[in-house]
Amino acid sequence: MTHYLVAEAHDLYLARSALHLNVGEALQRSPEELQRLYREAEGKVGTLADVIGGQCICHGFCAAKFACVGCAGKVPDPAKRSQLERHRAWAVQQVEYATQEGLFPEAERMKQVVRDCDTELREIDQIEAYRRDESHVATIQIEPRKRR
Repeated sequence: MTHYLVAEAHDLYLARSALHLNVGEALQRSPEELQRLYREAEGKVGTLADVIGGQCICHGFCAAKFACVGCAGKVPDPAKRSQLERHRAWAVQQVEYATQEGLFPEAERMKQVVRDCDTELREIDQIEAYRRDESHVATIQIEPRKRR
C-alpha cells in the first residue's frame, strides 16, 4: 500500500469512529481531576507562584528566564520585603567581588540587580503607604448655620 492509501484508510476509519464517539465528553475532566491539576501547578512556575519579593503573574513561558527581581510580571509583596533586602545585599557583595576579579560585565549585571531591588523596594513602600491611606476614615462635620 502507498502512503496515500494508508492515509485515506485512516481518514475513513476516523470519520466512522467519530459518529460513535463523543470526543468532547471523553476528554472532559472531572472537577476532582481539575482540582488535582490545580494543586499540582499551584506554587510552581507560572501564575501566582511565589518568587523572591512577591508573586509571579505570568503564565506559560518565562520571558525573564526566572530572573524574577526586576521582572514586570511580578507583583511585589510587602510581606516579602526581607527577601528583597537580602537579595540586594547579596548583589552588592557580587558587585564588589566581580569588580575585584575584573569581571566588569558581571559587575554591571549585578549593579542592575541592585537597581531592580531598589525599584521593587520603592514599590513596596508605595503599596504600604496606599494601604495606610486606604484605612483612613474621613469624618465630615457640618456645623449648624448661625442665623443673622
